[in-house]
Amino acid sequence: MIYGIGVDSVEISRIEAIYDKRPEILINQILTESEKEQFNQIKQKKRKMEWLAGRFSAKESMSKAIGTGVCETFSFKDGEILSGQNAKPVFLLSEKTLKVLPPGIKIHVSITHTRTTASSIVILDEN
Repeated sequence: MIYGIGVDSVEISRIEAIYDKRPEILINQILTESEKEQFNQIKQKKRKMEWLAGRFSAKESMSKAIGTGVCETFSFKDGEILSGQNAKPVFLLSEKTLKVLPPGIKIHVSITHTRTTASSIVILDEN
């Protein structure tokens, strides 16, 4: 049974404009330490911005799927998106956030982008 669905899109240029003005602040607000390591391995700026916008979008989608928005229950640092098998994104949540969700919740996430936009969907599945 579906517990929640969240969808989000963000213009990559919006993320890039913030990054160009305050890169460290943006990175520290959005990414966990493991995500920062992934981000720093990307060489081309265009690809870095696509990747960062995708992570931002997915975390926004998660906040919508949970039903709280970005708040004390779920902040950007309470979610971590790592690359799984075949680069499939794997969304991990903090213990704090997991406590407000039903036990055994499954997380499905998809992230995509065009030249101008990053989009994502998160589905929370109760079993």
